[in-house]
Amino acid sequence: SFKIWRGKMKLEGTRTGRCWRMWSSLQNFLTYVVLLGVAAFILKKLDCI
Repeated sequence: SFKIWRGKMKLEGTRTGRCWRMWSSLQNFLTYVVLLGVAAFILKKLDCI
């Protein structure tokens, strides 16, 4: 039964890992978007655009 439990934990772990990877890539994307927004705002303030 211990073996089955370990297998179950492993399965949960991989599922969590996949979700975590998706979440971190989403965070990276959001950070990128925010930085672009800030850069555009600053350029507008400086009348470059």
